[in-house]
Amino acid sequence: MTERATQFLIRLGTDPRALAAFKSNPEKTLEESDLSPAEKTLILSGDPLLIQKSLVSDPALEAAVRNSGIEIPTAETVVVVVIVLVIV
Repeated sequence: MTERATQFLIRLGTDPRALAAFKSNPEKTLEESDLSPAEKTLILSGDPLLIQKSLVSDPALEAAVRNSGIEIPTAETVVVVVIVLVIV
């Protein structure tokens, strides 16, 4: 998973408007993003284990979290993002 995909997921977990737009029309939200087709498919799958595995294996995860401005540990960020996607 690229840093931009990780940022996209973090944004869903931290920005209520982004989450509302995604919940309203996930395909449109992803189409408007700069994510790769594989990343879009992964997110649309809603499979929390695959998404978590991709996030955890992302070498840019720490930088993405740092750049997002949120101040929580990386492991908690992964859990928040996965929970948000499962709820959606």
